[in-house]
Amino acid sequence: MRVWTGTGYRFYGWLDGDDGTNNDMPEWDNAWLLDDMSDLASEDMDIGKGVWILTSAPATMTVLGEVASGETYTVNVDAGFNLVANPFPCETSIQKIKMSTAGIDENYNFQTQLRVWTGTGYRFYGWLDGDDGTNNDMPEWDNAWLLDDMSDLASETLDVGEAIWIIAPSAGTVTFTK
Repeated sequence: MRVWTGTGYRFYGWLDGDDGTNNDMPEWDNAWLLDDMSDLASEDMDIGKGVWILTSAPATMTVLGEVASGETYTVNVDAGFNLVANPFPCETSIQKIKMSTAGIDENYNFQTQLRVWTGTGYRFYGWLDGDDGTNNDMPEWDNAWLLDDMSDLASETLDVGEAIWIIAPSAGTVTFTK
C-alpha cells in the first residue's frame, strides 16, 4: 500500500499470515507492516483520503472504519497532487464534488484538475469555477467539472471509496456531496 503524505509516499506491505511463517508474532498475521517489516502500520486513515493498493493478482479488500455521515464532507488539499476518495457509503456524481481553488487562467488553461482511473488510463477533467464572469452564456458550467477539451460537462460517478487525483494550484478544500 502506498499512502501519500503530501510530500511523498509512505509504503506498507501486507502480511497475510496464511503460510505459517510468522508464528512468533501472530499479531502481525493479516496486517499492514512498515515496508522494512520493523513494525505494524499505525497510521490512521482519514475519511476521504485515497491510497494505492498494489497487488500481484486480483484481490478483494475489506475496509473497516468510519464513513462520512450527513450530506456533505470536506477534505483539505495541498497545492499539487492530492489523492482523495469518495467518503460516502454510496456512489456520488463528479459534479457533486466542488472545489475552493481557481478554475481557469486568462489563457483558458485549467488550474484545478481531476483525474479518474479508467482501468487502462486516466480520464481528465477541469474545474470551471465561474467566479470570473467569463461563462455568462452557459451558467450551468459555472462551478462544474468539464471534459478536458471543454466540450461538455463531466457525467461520471464515483463508486464507494473510489479514489481520484485532484491537482490544485493552491491549498484549499474539496467538498463532496451525496
